[in-house]
Formats: sequence, structure tokens, C-alpha cells
Amino acid sequence: MDKAQKTYIRLVSIMVLLCLDFICLLCFLGGGLFQDILNLISLNSDKLTEAEKNLYNMQYYLAFNIIYRFVFSFAILAVFIAFIAVLFRLSKAGRIAIIANLSSIATAVVVIVARLLEGNKSVHRKITNLFLGINGDDFVTMQALPKLLVVPIIIIILSLLCLAMVKSSKIEKIRLYNKANALSGTSIYMVAMYGYVGIDVLRNNLSYMIMNKKDLACMNSLNYLRTFYIDNNKILGLPISYILILIIGLGIITDKFLKKKIAGIISVLIPTLISIVIIVINIINKPVILGNVTTDLNICDMVDFAYFAFLANFLITCLYINLMLVYIISVRGNKTQMLILITINIILNLIGQIIAKNFSGIAIHFIMWSVADIISTVIVLVLMINIHKYRKRKRREARESKD
Repeated sequence: MDKAQKTYIRLVSIMVLLCLDFICLLCFLGGGLFQDILNLISLNSDKLTEAEKNLYNMQYYLAFNIIYRFVFSFAILAVFIAFIAVLFRLSKAGRIAIIANLSSIATAVVVIVARLLEGNKSVHRKITNLFLGINGDDFVTMQALPKLLVVPIIIIILSLLCLAMVKSSKIEKIRLYNKANALSGTSIYMVAMYGYVGIDVLRNNLSYMIMNKKDLACMNSLNYLRTFYIDNNKILGLPISYILILIIGLGIITDKFLKKKIAGIISVLIPTLISIVIIVINIINKPVILGNVTTDLNICDMVDFAYFAFLANFLITCLYINLMLVYIISVRGNKTQMLILITINIILNLIGQIIAKNFSGIAIHFIMWSVADIISTVIVLVLMINIHKYRKRKRREARESKD
């Protein structure tokens, strides 16, 4: 077996290990691992005893849910992009593979630590004191996570094997993965990751903090909206990383096998249509909170208005993310411009949230999200048109110089 064959086997092994890692993360852990436990506690499930439905358990799993969702989203995105990068020979595929495996290990470690500390009352008290400043009463801990940590251990083993294969394959030195002007795996990764951090973490959490500073009715309405309409919804409650995976996968595949202009149109059209279908389904099957959760008509009206505003923003945000990634993948745009644009989007949103704080209700806050996303969407479209005109002019000048 010659050197080229050995390298090929190692590259295939990297893809197989990344694929197995992705399946374990997506199917056996999932982004809602801790959120499902929180739902059992907050939605008065009969699967738990009354003693287990206490504040200490709620804050313990809430703290780990914040950490886990953040690390999980990094891992699932990085593993997917690394697989795509190795498969389609994108530059910097090796670096992305290393980041992906380290992120997977971190995700598995978070689950293992949460399981090991699950019965520790002292940790529960410290977390509750940190979040709420409460520390006192005795309580019953839960054993909600699997007793046997088979999946996290398998993920760690797969990731370590993949890291060894990346090192032995010397993928960074392979010429096919370092072509000039090739689509860069780091460009996709950086835009996707900063898009996730900016839109799903910074923007959302800062906006929710501003909304919670309003009166008690708005705070209650926001909590009802998040609990019964968003977090407990199988689609709307999904991490934005899943949406990014769909768009990136579609964008790379269409870009590889179709003309760039057609690939760009399909990459925007299909996710947008899917978003519209999701919105229609959720409007038809809207949860009813009047009587089930509260009898306050004012709060119910605020939640309803905000729900429709949230769904409209869901579509606009998806379109904005679509165009950003199409700009990078199919148009071969500048990733620095997209990183600046995401920063501008966050700043515009925060300005909008501060303005919205002076108006009643919480629907206005989601409308301000939409305004920021529409402005960002228009900017991406302008950048696309300018690049198209520039390249068209360059091709015309090249033809004229030949003549």
C-alpha cells in the first residue's frame, strides 16, 4: 500500500468518524437534552414526584442547559462543516476538524459533569444562590439524566480517534485542500459560528433582559410566550444551529453540482418555503393559554400579538441567515463583511429594543428584531448585486482585451 492510498484511507476514516460523531450528537444527545428535563419540571408532568419539582432542581438544569446549548451548537455546527469540508476538499478542512472534535469532547464532558453532580445538594444550592440569591430549605434531587453515560463516552472516543486521524493524514499539507481561490471551510465556519453567537445568544438574551425590565405583566407574558409557545415547541424551540446546518448543507451541495446563480436561488428559496410552512402550521396549531395557564385577558392578548410578531421575525431571520451563507458559499463573498454585518445587526437590534421599551406590550420588541433583520437583508442583497456587476464588468473587459 503506497502513501497516497494510506492518506486516502485516513481521509475516509476522518469522514466516517465525523459522521458517527454527528449522529451521536444529533440523535442520541440532541440540543434539547436539558430543556426536556426543564419541561418535565415546569409543565407539572406526572412523571415526577411533587418533591422533585422544586426550585433547586429547576435552577440546576437551567444552568447546565445554558452551558450545554452553547457548547452543543458549536459542536454540531463544527462537526457538520468539518465533514463537508473534508468531503468537498475545502481549504482549512483540517483546522475545522480539530475544532469540531474538541467541541464534541467539551459537549460530552458537560453531560458527564452534569450527571456526576446531579445528586449533589451543595452544588444545587450554590447554583440557585448564584441565579436567585436563595439558599436554605431542604429538597429532593432528581436523577433525570441517563445513569449509564454510554453516548458521551462514545463521543469522546470517536473524537479522540478522529483527532489522531487528522494528525496522521497531514491534511493541512495536502495540495487539494489548499487550492488558490477555493471555497474556505473557515469562511463558512466563522460566519455560521458568529451568526449563531450573535443572533441566537447575544441578541436574544440581551433583548430578553431588556424586555424583563418592563412591568410585571410584560415579564409574565414573555415567560408564557417562551415556555408554552417557543421553548416547548418541537420546531421553534430548536437551536438555530439546526437551521444553519440545513442552509449550509443545501448551499454546498447545490453550489457543487449546479451553476452558482441557480445554486444561490435554490439555497434561498427552499429554506424560505420550509420556514413559511412551519409558520402556517404553528398558526393553525397555536397553543391556548387562556384558562390553561392564566385567566388574565390582557396578558393573553399580549402573548398572542407577540406570538404572531415572533413568527414573522422567524421568517425574516431565516431569510437573512440564508442570504449571508449564500453570499459566502455561492457568491464567494467577503467573510469580514458578514462579520461586520452581524455586529451591526446586534447594535441595531439593541437600539430598537431600547426604543421598544417605551411602548406597551412585547410584540414591539419582536417587530424591532424584524426591522434590524430587514436592514441587514437589504445590505446583503446590495453586496450581492455589486459583486455580480463587478464580475460582469471584469468578464466584459477580459473579452474586449482578447478582441
